Amino acid sequence: MQETLVYGHNPQEKVVGLHPTEDNKMRIYVRKENSTENIDYNFYPFFFLHDLQYLENFKRRYYKRKLEGNNFFQYIIAFDKWSDMWDCIHNILEMYNKSSLKKALTYEDLPIIYLIPDRQTQFLIQSGITHFKNIGHDEIHRLQISIDKVITPGKKTSNPRRESDRITYIALTDNRGFEAILGKTEKSEKAILQKLINIINKLNPDIIEGFELHNDIIYYILTRCELHNINFAIGRDNSNVKLIEHPLQSRESLQKAKYSVAGRNLIDVVDLLQDYDPNRRIFYNYDIKTVAEHFKFKFQNNPETTSDAATLCIEKNYFVKYLCELFLPSFIEQARIFPLNPGKIIEFPSSHKIELLFVREYVHKKYSLPAPQSSRQISGGYTDLFYIGVFDNVYYIDIESMYPTLILMYNLNPSTDYINVFIDSLKELARLRIHYKNEFLKNKDKKYLFYIQEDFKILINTYFGYLAYHKGLFNDYDKANKITELGQEILKKIIYHIQSQNGTVIEVDTDGVYFVPPYKMESGEAVEKLIKEITNYLPEEINIILGGKYKRFLSYKKKNYAVLKYDDSVQIKGSALISKNLEKFGKVLIQNCISCILREEFYELHIFYKNLYDKIVNHKWNIQDFMRVETLKDPLYKYSNDIQRDQRNRNAAYELAIRSGLDWNVGDRVAYYVTGSDANVKAYENCKFAEEWDPNFPDENIAYYLKRLEEYTRKFEIYFSKEDFSKIFSTSEQKKESFKTIRLLTKKVGKEIISEIEEKDEPEYKIWLSEE
Repeated sequence: MQETLVYGHNPQEKVVGLHPTEDNKMRIYVRKENSTENIDYNFYPFFFLHDLQYLENFKRRYYKRKLEGNNFFQYIIAFDKWSDMWDCIHNILEMYNKSSLKKALTYEDLPIIYLIPDRQTQFLIQSGITHFKNIGHDEIHRLQISIDKVITPGKKTSNPRRESDRITYIALTDNRGFEAILGKTEKSEKAILQKLINIINKLNPDIIEGFELHNDIIYYILTRCELHNINFAIGRDNSNVKLIEHPLQSRESLQKAKYSVAGRNLIDVVDLLQDYDPNRRIFYNYDIKTVAEHFKFKFQNNPETTSDAATLCIEKNYFVKYLCELFLPSFIEQARIFPLNPGKIIEFPSSHKIELLFVREYVHKKYSLPAPQSSRQISGGYTDLFYIGVFDNVYYIDIESMYPTLILMYNLNPSTDYINVFIDSLKELARLRIHYKNEFLKNKDKKYLFYIQEDFKILINTYFGYLAYHKGLFNDYDKANKITELGQEILKKIIYHIQSQNGTVIEVDTDGVYFVPPYKMESGEAVEKLIKEITNYLPEEINIILGGKYKRFLSYKKKNYAVLKYDDSVQIKGSALISKNLEKFGKVLIQNCISCILREEFYELHIFYKNLYDKIVNHKWNIQDFMRVETLKDPLYKYSNDIQRDQRNRNAAYELAIRSGLDWNVGDRVAYYVTGSDANVKAYENCKFAEEWDPNFPDENIAYYLKRLEEYTRKFEIYFSKEDFSKIFSTSEQKKESFKTIRLLTKKVGKEIISEIEEKDEPEYKIWLSEE
């Protein structure tokens, strides 16, 4: 039962793609060695409904079924056509607004329906089919693509609508040995594009991969095809590439532009990196050079200086292939489980994925769905800070999968989950996580296994957070509170035992403890013995392990710290310590401060600071060093309305976007810098686009950026005396010997528990809603 629960109730294997062929048909593609065969399925669009009264005025044919149980969404409503479903939703929207005091603008505001707006996801839920069952990673045909294009003299970037900004080269590679550079022999851009289309259709890949695939490569190629009156027809049914849109969806919820290719999966490497990066906070931006440096990938030609554009294109493909072979297997494994296409598996948060797993089983069992409980606070996971400072020889005790374990130990199923899909799916995903972890321990050279087990760890930990997720259909705040209370008890037992042995607990981070072991217990063996002793005081099912040993540990705030590992690398955690939205110079400064403090290289830190100060004052830097990059999270019209109503503060990125007169979408990124001469200027009144900065006539606000520099250094004054801090962060010449007397300060702080979770008639003929 659990296997069909997790992998879907349909045994169809080797599905590598799907797409709608008509309003009520879905075509799947099944891999057959070097070819594919297609199978067409009937598809009945559907949604869940609370009350049938909202269908009274809808005259087209639909199918209704009263579902088992007494949950809020009592009915499932299905249709012959996708368009009929949306017409019905529009009808419900009108009826609801006639009687409701709070008007609904879109289906997302309707509390009486539950709708999945993507037809592929609906089909996968309805059919029980998933991608890639019983197919090896190497059997999936993957194609990589990159492009090179002209930049018109006098312009800073290429524009696909500018006739002169043509594509010069397109590089193609795949995981079966194919390589081609288009543009070396083709005499025109039109010939390059036509050959590209022919090659893709001939190779017939299951997956197309690229760096900025949607917002650069496909957008650019599609636009150039339009200029040449060419159909960019690379779908498995010879259809054109399409922009993904959802009827009646609010503009606020639209993401950055995404495209679809019938029967093929599009994988943007940037999406993979955005999934990889959040907790690591490595990348200031996702340009290919920065990413390659992090992964120690060596280009034979420097991406910034080479004139051999054709070779660089093919090298970019090698890098794309490398990253996809590292990260994509995890999402292939997840695509075997969740009713989503692989691109959405990457894009969607874990809470959304596990909820769709629940919904699929409820549809299969024809059971009513609950509505989310009203939002309320919970006590929260236990995090605590005991000391601020820098410590030597620090160990980390990790409680393995504490929250999932507690859920299973105490059978803490949501009160509205009457068929136990929550607990049963958690058991199976936890088993899979252990399986992949053991596989990695046996095959450490296969790094992709590490990322699979890590992503499955995130999935099972999501179950705890989901219980307190205000939009979760199966949320249960009482159960979430119970879990946090149990977790706090376990952590406090561990802390008590360490302190009773005269160990120094520095920080508690939700499901683990950082500490300095007791005197004469500083060896690894002694600490392992201490862990075994602590285990005796804990429930049998709770497993604690030595999760890490660090040369030095810098504690800053709760859930904000840095460690110096024994391989001499530094790892930083926490947005209060280093936010992702900093200017590059600020991020580099903070990284250097942390690194030098951990190593007690105070003179080196002084020299770095002095040099950076001089660079700022003398304009000896690049725009990339000081520009800010912000993502537009709301449409410009909503921002303007909120400003008029005094519901938000003005923002430089939005003000620039409005002043530009260009068409900006939610998800677009705006790069800008601050101008003027006053350190206290309002950025939204004194800003320019980054591309407007001219190094020959620099106009950035030096006083403003020096103030930012001071703000960043002030983070670290807690570690020094006033005199030592002033000495390090000084622009005057200092003798190296004078820094040898500097000593780091340690401060004991209070304790606190904080919340981790932000918290008509029946149809005459049968369809999938029927009993059989």
